[in-house]
Amino acid sequence: MPHLPYFHAQLTQFPWGRLERDGTVSHKFLQARFDVLDSDYRKAGFWAIPERANPHDNSDDLLLSNAARPFTDNTNLKGYTHGAMMLALEEWPSDVEGWKLQDESLIPHIFFTAQFPPPPRPRPGQVRDWKSWYEWRGLSLESPAAVLMDHVLTTYYLLTETLKVVDLQYPSNDRQVVDVHYLGMETELNYLPLFSELALLLPNTHMNLTIFSPATHNLLEHAKQRYPRSIAAREGPVWEYTAPRPTGGGSIAISLYHAPPLPPVARQMQLRPFKGVWQRSVIMLAPKDPDALVALNAGILSYSTWHEVVSCATMANIPFACTDYAQQSAQMCADHIPEWLNEAARSFRPDEDLHQKLVRQRTRPVTINPFHRPGQRPMSQVRSPNLGNGFICRIVGPE
Repeated sequence: MPHLPYFHAQLTQFPWGRLERDGTVSHKFLQARFDVLDSDYRKAGFWAIPERANPHDNSDDLLLSNAARPFTDNTNLKGYTHGAMMLALEEWPSDVEGWKLQDESLIPHIFFTAQFPPPPRPRPGQVRDWKSWYEWRGLSLESPAAVLMDHVLTTYYLLTETLKVVDLQYPSNDRQVVDVHYLGMETELNYLPLFSELALLLPNTHMNLTIFSPATHNLLEHAKQRYPRSIAAREGPVWEYTAPRPTGGGSIAISLYHAPPLPPVARQMQLRPFKGVWQRSVIMLAPKDPDALVALNAGILSYSTWHEVVSCATMANIPFACTDYAQQSAQMCADHIPEWLNEAARSFRPDEDLHQKLVRQRTRPVTINPFHRPGQRPMSQVRSPNLGNGFICRIVGPE
């Protein structure tokens, strides 16, 4: 296990990076140490998410049901559901209210004051790992920000380094617009304002970030039926942010995907009703393809619904990257995808363009994610590296 020393060093650079006797890290203990732990999500801090053995929702997917059973638990925050804040509130809490850290200097602020000024405009390549991000942000390593910012910084890394769909050298007199589909979001729904970091990190860039997941679909259904004035019930973006001009003036608009009504020919096209899972109807009914797809802690081999995503992204040549907890999982994903695509190619004649796109040889490198969540997940029976957003697999991207 050659990567263990690297991951250990990444954790122990933080003063709060405590290892338990079994080699794992308890972020629940970390929340308790910072006095933000509470049984009620409305009183808890760190943008209130539960800490449990299986971080994902229960699924009726046959591929997953048996594998997930040993990790099934019902330990949850009282009244918690993914994105609960968007149902309970008409406006998002401030960054200080969301983190609930007693020492405000440990918070990666997105609303700035004379006491907490904005970071400088980032130089291309300046932010490349946790240490460099903390330095750019002017944060002490005492800050626990890394345990929650891994999804945000991983998205940044996928778009700029893995898929290269955002140009960090873009001319300052122009503005690039990037449309990104974020697939499978769950706990991140509780702290969407933290994705404002992308606007700070990407000068002269506007990002439209559209969220897809069963959790998002359920959230929208609840909002429509019972919470018409809530954040989640908004027709447009549920969060918008523009970075200060000295930082580069980047901006972001985050939306929960609202599926348009299926056309009358949907039955002939065998389009399924939309329940939050990204599928081919999304690009068939949209005016343009997204610039990229990202899926974090995706479990590509665990859910059969990923087959359609992978084949559609490949046929449309949409850049697509995912992360997984373990290197073995990410490598198995890279190894098995050609089998899926060869099977999908059987629906087309060998001389058809879509057949050629599906069977085309592509490299799918698996790499360590420098913005993984620090610390081994609380699964003492697993000895190899297993971390939130630990490893990256590029599925469709620049060769």
